[in-house]
Amino acid sequence: EAEKVDALIENLNVAYTRVLAAQGKFVALPAEELNLLSILGQLRDYFPQSLSGDRDILVELFGGSCHRVAHVQAMIESLELSPMNASDQRLRGCTGACASVKEVLVDMGLSDALRKAMEDEKKVLIDKAKAEENPEVSTEPTAEAAVEATPQLEVAARDAEPSVDSVDPLAASIHVRPALGAVVEEEWAQLMGVATCKLGCGRRVAPGITRSGKNFDTCCRGCATGKAHHKLCGLIDPKMVGEGRCKMGCGRRVAEGFDRKGLSRDTCCRGCAEGEHHDDTCSLVGAITDDTEAKECGERAFFTEVKTTLPEKQFGRFLEQCRMLRE
Repeated sequence: EAEKVDALIENLNVAYTRVLAAQGKFVALPAEELNLLSILGQLRDYFPQSLSGDRDILVELFGGSCHRVAHVQAMIESLELSPMNASDQRLRGCTGACASVKEVLVDMGLSDALRKAMEDEKKVLIDKAKAEENPEVSTEPTAEAAVEATPQLEVAARDAEPSVDSVDPLAASIHVRPALGAVVEEEWAQLMGVATCKLGCGRRVAPGITRSGKNFDTCCRGCATGKAHHKLCGLIDPKMVGEGRCKMGCGRRVAEGFDRKGLSRDTCCRGCAEGEHHDDTCSLVGAITDDTEAKECGERAFFTEVKTTLPEKQFGRFLEQCRMLRE
């Protein structure tokens, strides 16, 4: 058990370092953040399981110096994710899991050890951040440094920002927050019966169906492939998609024929598929338009959905929490 937790924490350390190194890289940063969040999601799921297990195993995992839970908690507190991923529910869930472990440790009489561990871990992360900001550079490289120059160049090339041609045109900017109502907390998702992304980001699953006729189980292709969320993630009106309609949510019928893989097309035209204007040849025949079946997807639509789904008292609680968030 301890080896498994230590392996996850080691992976978390590597992911944390890569997030720091990716700051300012608009393509690499979302992917590195999602990788880190996936590890936090694993820790979020593992911690509660440990609490419900054997007490001796619990002491082995989190007792003594309390460094494991303190390290994870300190790392979470030091994180400054991009607006795109700041509301990811795996971060919130792991924070709650750490709090549950800390409560048990306090009940076991380890409050002093826990406090010291938290202070030590925070200091280590602060020192690490300072080292990243002000690396010591030697003006006269040693022989060892010269030998290591080639591997360093290889690492730099591997970590270099992708070229403009390789950037996903559908990827949203890291500075763009999720659309209103796109992220649903786990408790509210269960109450409202809202399906959220299976990867744990907390965003609603994309509306519509896959080529095989199944409902989508992720929020967007960007999240599904471990890259940046797409521009339309959380913005597609469910009434605009469905069997035979463009998956991009424009309301038009899918183009006839097959793609290069021999699969039936699931978009109306190349322009729409790449997040640009529709091709001149893209047909409007049979399209859903604003003056037919479509309904604007915005704040009013979201609150209407919540009101019609929740009992009156729970809806009141929901509104109160929304007021607190706006203050």
